[in-house]
Amino acid sequence: MRGRLPLIAWIVALLPLMAFTCQPVPTITIHSPVVLEEIASCEVEVNFQLVGAFVGEPVVTLNFSALSVPLVESTPGTFSATLGPDDGLSANNILLVSATRMDDGESLTQGVSFGYSPNALARVITDPADLITGPLGHSRIGDYLL
Repeated sequence: MRGRLPLIAWIVALLPLMAFTCQPVPTITIHSPVVLEEIASCEVEVNFQLVGAFVGEPVVTLNFSALSVPLVESTPGTFSATLGPDDGLSANNILLVSATRMDDGESLTQGVSFGYSPNALARVITDPADLITGPLGHSRIGDYLL
């Protein structure tokens, strides 16, 4: 019985610790855009998730300027937004998501860099095959083709 007494004491001492549920470590996961992705569409979909306990709304910055686009929370902790050309997108972008942890009040930031080159193209017409023809076509060599 003497050998079992320390074991029983350990179990009794650990019971309150086992009653606590484990909370996930607060993290920010950016699902899109992905790192170094080259986006060719006119709009950029931003999706990220806050895992763990955070307070307040997350802050999204693009190229170190705060964005004024609305964030949509589809499920608790999962946010999305759509960025367009008027939101400050450039050829090379840095997207940062910041949120305040509940446990210590510290700000946590996660970032991703991505390229943006929408499908718009302008070039000088040098080949007669590129000329616009038809009853309303009045193009000539040297014009710009959009």
